[in-house]
Amino acid sequence: MSNRILIVEDDKHIVETLRDLLEIKGYEVFHASNGEEGYRRMEAVNPSAIILDIMMPVVDGLEFLQRMRADNRYKHLPVIMLTAKHTDENRLEGFKSGADHYITKPFNQEELLMVLANLLKRRQELVIKTLQSPEDIFVDSKDSVFLSQLHDYLMQNIRNDRINLNNIAGEMNYSPSSIQKKIKRLTDKSVSQFVREFRLEYAKQLIEQEGASIKEIAFLSGFHSHAYFSRCFREYFGTTPTEVSSAQS
Repeated sequence: MSNRILIVEDDKHIVETLRDLLEIKGYEVFHASNGEEGYRRMEAVNPSAIILDIMMPVVDGLEFLQRMRADNRYKHLPVIMLTAKHTDENRLEGFKSGADHYITKPFNQEELLMVLANLLKRRQELVIKTLQSPEDIFVDSKDSVFLSQLHDYLMQNIRNDRINLNNIAGEMNYSPSSIQKKIKRLTDKSVSQFVREFRLEYAKQLIEQEGASIKEIAFLSGFHSHAYFSRCFREYFGTTPTEVSSAQS
């Protein structure tokens, strides 16, 4: 499932230009024509990022953004402000309201795509960090609650080499398709790839703490084949478990 981008913009020409640009790059695009509609749409769509105009009827972009940043469910969503208001004062007002980036119209398409990709990458890095150490980050949103629950489940069952989509779905009270879509949207990985990489990150932490053999660590991480563990570790980290262990000495 691709990243979902919500465009909150009342100019139909801009919307169509953005839709064409983003869909070619594989994004799933949704649209709202003002801030009030945007808020309702955001609740229904649960987007990965928002592209937002300032000057709109009913509820403008600044009011929408201020409301969004005050809502724990959405306050960490990446927002690109795309507007014709181009003075330094306008720009500062946008950043004060909570914009992550501010681009003026007419806009450079490559710049917009690059900024969006970077913001989504940063968000994914936050997801990974939340999974590895959820106690270190407080992000009170639907996504982070899900990630925290997923982290707890995986840690409790880390030695079980049979964790799969159905196990996770049953434990977390989601349908298998919902779990699959949610993990894909948040991490851009399949469930099996995500679980495998979670195990590898855990194993690397154990190796760096020392105190156990590589074979024991493979077992503790849910890999019941030492050879398979070593191969996966090398493919993922670009180095072997033994090399990581030796570096700690």
